[in-house]
Amino acid sequence: MKVRRKQISIMLLIDAVLLTLLFFAKDLVLLAMAIIPTCPFVTLGYQCPACGGTRCVFNILKFNFATAFNFNPFVFVLFFYALVCFLAINLYFLFNLKWAQKVYKAMLNPKIIIVFAVIFAIFGIVRNFI
Repeated sequence: MKVRRKQISIMLLIDAVLLTLLFFAKDLVLLAMAIIPTCPFVTLGYQCPACGGTRCVFNILKFNFATAFNFNPFVFVLFFYALVCFLAINLYFLFNLKWAQKVYKAMLNPKIIIVFAVIFAIFGIVRNFI
């Protein structure tokens, strides 16, 4: 029982930190936009898979979803993936739901992560030809 309380306490602390970061996210993204150097792919006339990601996140935080999608549509896929992982981990640790444990373990499976990396690389190639 003591271990369960410790897990819940840790999970709630992590949630509080994430919510605090989300509250200040717009300022953090603005800071990142000022610090992050120009992508080397852009100097060559191409876009890497992550190009436009910071501007995309900034526009998502301002609820400009259409503009955000134009900057980098793959970020929406990553947000959905991160949201499912976050919810599954919270549901498992806070409510001890076994199906949620299976979901988050499946989402963090190295094979799934490799598939995402391959799709990310393909996206980077395709976006330069469209």
